[in-house]
Parts: sequence; C-alpha cells; structure tokens
Amino acid sequence: MAAGLALAGALPAAAATAQYELVEVAPSTVYSVVGPLVEAGGIVYFQGTSPSAPGGSWLFSFDPATGSVGPVGVTSSLGQVSGLRTDGSLLFFLSPAGGQNAIHVYDPSSDTVGEYDWPVGDAFPDQLAVVGADVYVVVQGDGLLYSVPKADPATAPGIAPVATTPLPKCADGTTDPSGFADSLASVGGYVYYVQSCADISADQLFRRASSSSAEAVAFPAPPAAADLGAAYAVLEHAGRTYFAAGPISGDQHEYSFASSDLSQPVADLGGLNPGSSAVFQGAVTWFMQDGADRRLYRTDDGLTATAIGPTSDAGLEAELALTPWGDVLLLNGFPVVSSADPVGTRTNYFYDPADQSLTRIGPAGAIVPPFVTAAGDAYVTAFAALGADADSQHLYRVVKRVLPDTGFDAVGLVVAAGALVVLGAGLALSARRRSRRTGIA
Repeated sequence: MAAGLALAGALPAAAATAQYELVEVAPSTVYSVVGPLVEAGGIVYFQGTSPSAPGGSWLFSFDPATGSVGPVGVTSSLGQVSGLRTDGSLLFFLSPAGGQNAIHVYDPSSDTVGEYDWPVGDAFPDQLAVVGADVYVVVQGDGLLYSVPKADPATAPGIAPVATTPLPKCADGTTDPSGFADSLASVGGYVYYVQSCADISADQLFRRASSSSAEAVAFPAPPAAADLGAAYAVLEHAGRTYFAAGPISGDQHEYSFASSDLSQPVADLGGLNPGSSAVFQGAVTWFMQDGADRRLYRTDDGLTATAIGPTSDAGLEAELALTPWGDVLLLNGFPVVSSADPVGTRTNYFYDPADQSLTRIGPAGAIVPPFVTAAGDAYVTAFAALGADADSQHLYRVVKRVLPDTGFDAVGLVVAAGALVVLGAGLALSARRRSRRTGIA
C-alpha cells in the first residue's frame, strides 16, 4: 500500500492552502532505480536492478495506472542495460548480452525485443542518442560516432552500424579531432557531442543533423575558441541554442547562439560555473555561482541574463538536473557537505518563484533527474522509506494537495516532515558522489 511523505509547511508555497507530498511507488516491491526515466505509450521505463542479480541493471517498467513496478520480462536476459532512450514509441538501449555492447530495440506494443547486427566492437556504455530517423552510439575501437536507422525488433537484427561521415574539423577548420566522441545528446533536431581538439586544448562541441552532415559549433571571436571548450548542458529554445563552456583551468560561462546560423556571434550570458538549464515559465533558467551561493538565473531573449533567486541556497552545493512542473521547478543535487550530509548525499529540491524560495524535501537518494509524464504527473527518486527495501532508490510521485482555508492545523505535519529529513540524511550514508557536470544533457 502506497504511503505519502507529508511536506506541509516545509514548502513556502504560493498559497497558504498548498501542501506537497511524496507518495512512494510500490513500497513493498523490491526494485531500485539506477537510470533515467523515459515514457512510451503511457508507461514509464527505467534502468533498474533485478532482485535476482542486484549488481546489474535491467529494463524495468512502471505503470502509473496500476502502480506496478517490475522488470520487462522479454528483456530479462539483457543485463547491464545503459543509455536508455525513446522516440515515443520504441525504446533503444545498449546491452553486452550478445558478447559485445550493442544497440537493442524494444517495442512495447508487441512486447518484443531485437538486437542490431554488431560486427564493429563494443559501444561505450550510456553513449546513445536518437535523432530523426537514426540512432547514434560511440564505438570503443576508434572512438567515432556510428549510426543505425531506427527499426523495429523484427528488422533490426539485419542492420549493422555504419560510421558517420564526413569527419568534422575542429574550430580552426583544419585540425582533426582526437580521442573519442563523448556526451551524446539529442537537442533541437541535432545530436550534440564533444571531442578533443588540440587547437583549443579542450573538448570542442560538435553537432550532426544527420549521419552524413557534421559541423563544429564555432563562432567569430570574441570569445576565443578556447573559452568555448569543454561544453556541456546543451538546450534549444525559441530558435537559440544554449550551452555552458569554458577553459579547463578557468571559469565556465553560459552562452547562446542562433541555432540556424553558426556565423552569428555567440552571446555570453556570464558565469560562474553554470549548471544544467531548463525552460521554466517561458524562459531558459539555470543555476550559477554568485559569491558563496548557487543562484538561479533566467534569460528571456538569449542575450542577457537576470538573477531571480533564491537569496538563500538552502545548502545546495551542486544541482544535477532541473525539471519544470507547473508553477514550481523540481531539481536534484548535492547539499553542502556536513556531518548530516556526507560526501555523496543527493537530495530533491523545490524552487517556488512566488517567493523565490528553494527548499530541500524528502529522504536523500535522488539518483535520477525528476521526471514529468505526458499526463502531467511528477516523479522523483529517493531511498525507500517503507517496507523491507531501504537500501534501494524507489520512485515517489509528487502530489500537490489543496487544503481548506480554515480549521487546518499543519503543525503536526511540519514535525513529520522534519523527521523524514532526518531519515533521509541517515540513509544518505550509502550514496555515492557523482560530478555536477555530467556532460551534455
């Protein structure tokens, strides 16, 4: 039976009658979320641990209509699942079950799975993007991007990956990139990735509109090409593309450019060390260092940025992902290290623009970005609070309730919420630290 984690009073909500709860999904079921959530056909899928072999990762599904969570039976032999992506109907992921880490495709409508033909060597785990009609991966042998056309499980076994061409040049137009492509992401009809370039002594940002069209994301100076190295957190909105970048030994800034014309100057939206961005209330929004605090910034035009809060960072050291949900912003990240929050603690937060407040909520263990389904329901992960599965990260549904305007005493719920924060801090001892900058995503 599901149980709600009351957060009344913990959030300085826009209205006095607003109350938020985290409702644990399938508390009596043994499962743990270890990878991002995706949705196809109203069902949520994720990389999860299997009760029979908890050290690996398998394809799991969650049905919001029934609340049931469990492994996808037809993929039960495909362990070490990584890079899970969807085009809205088919699911693509990597698994080494056939001897090499290869692309697999699962069709929920027919409950069938197929493996692409794979003569080229292992693909790097987690490096997978779906753009247009193609699926992209990075092969370890040469570090290059390879692609296959999207196909269903019946036809995929006859299709082999092909290296993308032409190979792009670095920002100077003559230098070849070296090393392997990294941090694949599907953004605005392109697959973006980074690859090392000697001309800027850092990773150059590249993009492909198709398997046969590639370009370096480079601009007229200023800034210098080296300042645009080591790019991450790419986002497209209203005809402009946003990303964070900077020299390896210097400060990172947030930049934007006209998506359709790389010959136009890049706009420098400032630094220091921006995090991942999201489109929230019609504007691109991200956190950035401001003195000792992480403050939230926004831009409406991609040319100038404004700090909008919070004035207090609620102990936030480094955010990992931002997800808009109605009139609030969900995020997860690392709190400032303390005796109560040792290295590795990850926690969920709410940002409420009504009063520019940032509030930590619920138990620790926020291992994947918050996720909002097509139906508008929000989910986060945290350590299991109920049942016999306390070492695992369970799903929690975020619920906003409207309370009567009079006759309601929230004091008891405030005390309960505080107790849950203590619980979350204790459970955080088994969490492991991951870098704030997770690449382009």
